[in-house]
Amino acid sequence: MELKIVSDDELTKRIDHQIRNVFHIAFEENQLLELGKSYQANIHHGMQHTKDLIALSKQLIFKLKKEEEIDWKVLTISIILHDLFAEQDIYNKTTITHGKKSVDFFNTNFKSYFSVEQCKKVEEAISTHDEKSTEYLNYRESLCLESKILYDVDNLDAFGVKGFYRYVAIYQLKGIPFDHILGNVENRFRLLNFNESKEIGRVEYERITCLCKNYNSSRDREVSFIISFIALYPSISPSKIAIEALLLPAYLPGSWDNRGTFHKYFEELYQIYSKKN
Repeated sequence: MELKIVSDDELTKRIDHQIRNVFHIAFEENQLLELGKSYQANIHHGMQHTKDLIALSKQLIFKLKKEEEIDWKVLTISIILHDLFAEQDIYNKTTITHGKKSVDFFNTNFKSYFSVEQCKKVEEAISTHDEKSTEYLNYRESLCLESKILYDVDNLDAFGVKGFYRYVAIYQLKGIPFDHILGNVENRFRLLNFNESKEIGRVEYERITCLCKNYNSSRDREVSFIISFIALYPSISPSKIAIEALLLPAYLPGSWDNRGTFHKYFEELYQIYSKKN
């Protein structure tokens, strides 16, 4: 039998086609069409987070050389739904996790589009995506590949300039002290499933831990100012926050090199989110 060689370009097109099909099912054939407005408007857990995780998933899976093993349909719907109810957790304290709510939503609205085996994988991936306990280390090897990928890319999206913004805004809404960010970040990195994930995220991880350590150890003036400014507007789009920050007169004069951490941080935050919009 002749072996058919599939080029990277052909494979990428095939993968993108599978991903688009799931988005079509989710947003044009199903109830997410009704939820779409609030979902897409959700700054921290909505459509932008979903698209970023899709991009990170592609990067990680190709680095792992698992592109032919992964079930892209399972992974894509898991990414779309995993944080669907995360915003509710912020404002409505409940014993039911947002992951469990998403699993219930999947079973009610999407089960018919997937095989029994695929449904089990989706339920597992969504249920375990936010697990941060040490016990996770004891059972993660038994999880499906899709679960491990979702877990890692969701954590990778919490690092760097973007991650620091999301942490501060969400912790402000939840009423969690900002000096708790560092421990959570370190735990996320420690619990990543793949060394390749750590390779992808190491630079951004080091950047966010540097900001956190400067704040925790000495209440660094400029990092404290960054936190205070984000905390004033936790529900406003990051690009708008960045523009407001960059218009502050105290930070406008002088060359780029004379501008401090505050200005450079919001300049990069604006660049990150303006490219996405």
